[in-house]
Amino acid sequence: MDIIDTPPLFVYWGPLLSAFLYVISALALKQGMVQGTGAIRTIWICNAIQALVFLPLFCFAEGPILQLEIWKPLVVSLCLFLGEVFVIIAIRSAAVSVQSPVMGSKVVMVAALSVLIGVGTVTFHLWIAASLAAMAVFILGLSGFRKERGLFKGIAYALAAAGCFAMEDVLIQKWSHDYEPYSFLAVASIGIAFWALFLLPFMKDDFKQASKKSKLWVYSGATLMALQGVTYSLPISLYGYATIINICYSSRGIWSVLCAWTIGHYFGSIEHKAGKRVFFERLTGAMLLFIAIIIALIGGAE
Repeated sequence: MDIIDTPPLFVYWGPLLSAFLYVISALALKQGMVQGTGAIRTIWICNAIQALVFLPLFCFAEGPILQLEIWKPLVVSLCLFLGEVFVIIAIRSAAVSVQSPVMGSKVVMVAALSVLIGVGTVTFHLWIAASLAAMAVFILGLSGFRKERGLFKGIAYALAAAGCFAMEDVLIQKWSHDYEPYSFLAVASIGIAFWALFLLPFMKDDFKQASKKSKLWVYSGATLMALQGVTYSLPISLYGYATIINICYSSRGIWSVLCAWTIGHYFGSIEHKAGKRVFFERLTGAMLLFIAIIIALIGGAE
């Protein structure tokens, strides 16, 4: 499948929707872990549900699945699995309004990897947008650095997750067009379930003893995380444009700040108590991300 010249609307609204769903899922998962569900258990549940959500893609697959070079979607699923591990630990370690924007650094990583791996070119508009997004990540990530415990650890894990997800995006764009894209993502979903099996020996918490509220938060967050994965991965697999999609997806930095300060208390979050200075620092970073998205839209195509 060739990458078309003019991006369809799904390339834009898919990742924008994913960005919002990601923030809500992160708030829910964090609350579930605060109320007693272990991080490893949470990672396993997220990967298991994600595999189930991606499985229906087999219904849309065309052609024999077995003709795929299976190792390619398995490598992609490993990148996704490791990214999930790092992102859950980052959510546990730092505030969502810090962790989510820092992962926006994936924009720059995708842009660089797209060139290095030879998945096409990145336009001048997109390099500007990616640079603005990186600047926004710096502002958002360091806001509140003086007050919050575990912030440095959370930033480190968020960057590691961003690197894994960036590699996943570029490899999907590079390999999925050699095959039927639904087949590629469906096989990758099986890979997610396979890698999740390696977590079983490390789950030491007694999930049966966890409160009903904790289970509800974790299952709700994991389901939303899986759904945002579908609306994010499909446009990359179908059309390419990994850099444009990632810049739009980095709008989760905006959502994370707004949601933390407006509806975060419904999820048990106390980020809105960080003070006005932190809010305006993060809002500044969020506005830079908004400008980056506009530049990406004006840029048009990779």
